[in-house]
Amino acid sequence: SSDLYYYCHVLGHNISAKETAKDPSLWTDVVARCPTGMCSNGCLHGAAQERFRSDVLTEPQINDLIPELTGICEPEGHRNFTGLEQASCYHSLGHLTMYISGADINIATRVCDKIAKKGNADYTQTCYEGAYMQIYQPLEPEDFALVANIAPKTTEAAEKFCDTFTGERQAACHRESWPLYRSTLDQPSTLERFCTLVPDPVEEQRCYNAMFYVLSAQFNFDEARIEKLCLGLPDKRMAQCFANSASRLIETDYRLIPDAVSLCKVAETHAAGPRRS
Repeated sequence: SSDLYYYCHVLGHNISAKETAKDPSLWTDVVARCPTGMCSNGCLHGAAQERFRSDVLTEPQINDLIPELTGICEPEGHRNFTGLEQASCYHSLGHLTMYISGADINIATRVCDKIAKKGNADYTQTCYEGAYMQIYQPLEPEDFALVANIAPKTTEAAEKFCDTFTGERQAACHRESWPLYRSTLDQPSTLERFCTLVPDPVEEQRCYNAMFYVLSAQFNFDEARIEKLCLGLPDKRMAQCFANSASRLIETDYRLIPDAVSLCKVAETHAAGPRRS
């Protein structure tokens, strides 16, 4: 499949945004109609962002929206989500919080705190990542304008910016700054340095999870390149690299499930597969 391009996420954004623009009040219907198993769930993201693209609200106005936002990603709401789709949906709401807050990252992440915890399920991190991603990966001219005054331009500036936050916000900010490090992250030593910017075992694990997702897409899911990256990592990260990369194949396009199985078989040949008693 190396001659195909499966990561059509931005195209998914654009198509659902155009559909939503016909009648923004029906944006939840567009979410419900989004196809599954393709374009890394870009359709879910585009519909949510288009609904509020031109609305900058006060915090009290945003609080009035909380009931609507709270239910949009829940299975009993507008569609039956898989776990991956639900996480992607909350990620898209993280992007949305930046639009409606006028890129006030503190308000945006407070909205995440209010909408992304459901019983034992907690999608707060996914929502945070969507908010910080909006800073580091603007797509449209209005996206660039939205974050023009806050977006770091260098790795040094990003590290200084992210260290103004604490806890999970700080870690999410660092993870989403990866585009500034893009050219070097396929090197194990640079990747390790990046993922220890927040020297906490849980956050390091989350960072590697995120970077293996990113890098497998950057490699256009080329099995040989993924294998080379994974084998260059310490043993404790090698299995995680194969597993996360295989998961990203499925999340991107369900037609890549055979490729995910193949990658797991490659992992097993390197003793990175499941242990047998």
